[in-house]
Amino acid sequence: PQIGICVTQFARIITVADAFDAMTSDRVYRKGLTQDQAFAELRRCAGLQFDPELTERLISVVQSRSPRYGVEVKSKDAALQIGVQLEQLMSA
Repeated sequence: PQIGICVTQFARIITVADAFDAMTSDRVYRKGLTQDQAFAELRRCAGLQFDPELTERLISVVQSRSPRYGVEVKSKDAALQIGVQLEQLMSA
C-alpha cells in the first residue's frame, strides 16, 4: 500500500508539472501561455483534473523561480525538478 500511495502521488505531481510545461511552451501552432494564464488554467481545473493542493504548491514553487522573483521555468527538466520538489514537500 505505501508504494501505491507514492506512485499515485508522484503521478499527480507529474500531471500538474507536465500540464504547466505544456501550457507555457511555444508550439508550432500556438504561442505558450504566460505563467499567470497557466496558473489561472491550473486553478480552474484544480479538483477536476489536478490535485488542488499540488496545484497550489506547484504555483508557489514556480512563482519563487519566475522572472519576477528569480529564474524563469521553461523546460521539461525544470518541470521535472518542480515535481521532485513537490514530492519532497509532500513527504515533509
